[in-house]
Amino acid sequence: MSRNTKTVLALLAAVLVLAVVPFFLAPGAEFGGSDDAGSRMVEQIQGEAYEPWFTPVLETLLGGELPGEIESLLFCIQTGVGVGVVDPNQAAVFGGSFWQYEFNTANGKTDPGCRVRVNCHAVPGVWQYEALAFKPGLVMRWFRDGFCQLEKQQAGATGKDPYYLMDKEAAKVPAGCHGMMCAFSDVMNFISWKHAAPTFTNFELDPERFSRYTFYRAILENTAMVTRGHLELVKEATGNMPQEIVFAGGAAKSPLWCQIVADVLGLPVKVPVVKEATALGAAILAGYGVGIYKDISATARELVQWDKTYAPNMENHAVYEEMYGPWRRVYAAQLALCDEKLTKNMWIAPGL
Repeated sequence: MSRNTKTVLALLAAVLVLAVVPFFLAPGAEFGGSDDAGSRMVEQIQGEAYEPWFTPVLETLLGGELPGEIESLLFCIQTGVGVGVVDPNQAAVFGGSFWQYEFNTANGKTDPGCRVRVNCHAVPGVWQYEALAFKPGLVMRWFRDGFCQLEKQQAGATGKDPYYLMDKEAAKVPAGCHGMMCAFSDVMNFISWKHAAPTFTNFELDPERFSRYTFYRAILENTAMVTRGHLELVKEATGNMPQEIVFAGGAAKSPLWCQIVADVLGLPVKVPVVKEATALGAAILAGYGVGIYKDISATARELVQWDKTYAPNMENHAVYEEMYGPWRRVYAAQLALCDEKLTKNMWIAPGL
């Protein structure tokens, strides 16, 4: 074995250790991205804003930051490999600060309505339809920091993650949140991309039924509704619907969120052991690049291990089926208010 091969193997082993060990040291976790969490920790230690100390090689070559679309492409390619979604008709949801729905196809035919992006996969002959939900993880962090100070105090005293404590109470709220809905991210429409003003609606002044945990669960359900919209959007473009969903990222550490996604979609949701799987995918691709692995797909299938599969609760699914149509109409009405400049878009593409 050559010295270079030994070095690459050592680096791959280090990447795997870094990806797996944190799940045993800290079983609770935030739903945001690891980049954001690392930046906050550095800011706490230094007492000042985080400044990157290293410029990625591609940014150095380009003389500037990578476009967001390229960063998203590289992230989804690596994470898709890292969760074993390497064949046509497989699908995954990556839940972090933003949520990506990725559906693999055998051709690169684009959406005629230009509503969804189509990217190449790392696996030859495979393409990814990608639909993006804006800021679910950031919405969760806002709600935690703005309304769940008690849970943060309890977390500090017990060593539990605040989200774990919030999940525990939100699980007691029935599916559908007594009819309450919220609006944050819209279903993707790449050609005219905008999101309504953040809104909670259809709740009553009843603290027993509409507590902060009801509002919290509504956020979880809202993100799953957006994901359902993305499945339908991609089905319209490809004619295909997945048989199951692979769910990874920080959000996949929440059993409640995993179950809600399964219930809303009416599909089994598989969660891998390595939920922050981008590093694992990068390691597999690096090994393939230097000749250690001969086949990306076969290697991914061999290395990816599964933590749990969540079967949909069909009674809850029926509730969400009845709720989905009204939610889409409520969201359209909220967008109309933004178009009239009565409310402010959560986000709107430049030029719209």
